[in-house]
Amino acid sequence: MQQDLRGQGYSVFTASLGPVSSNWDRAAELYAQIKGGCVDYGAAHAATHRHARTDTAKCYPGFYPQWDAQHPVNLLGHSMAGRPRGCS
Repeated sequence: MQQDLRGQGYSVFTASLGPVSSNWDRAAELYAQIKGGCVDYGAAHAATHRHARTDTAKCYPGFYPQWDAQHPVNLLGHSMAGRPRGCS
């Protein structure tokens, strides 16, 4: 799909997200990869789930740092079907 989209002239980037991370953690990681900077899971979330708020090993230059209301992005994802109940 990436090659097809690039062949049509689109800029395509591929994010790398934790394979067993929660949806919240994946969203924080995706945001950091798109905008740039180090991932920040938020103080309340990190405290609730007993992990670090930030991860200096997950710092990115940003695929598209200008992302805002005037510079939108299109995200293509996949289904998370088949995850065990109780996972988020």
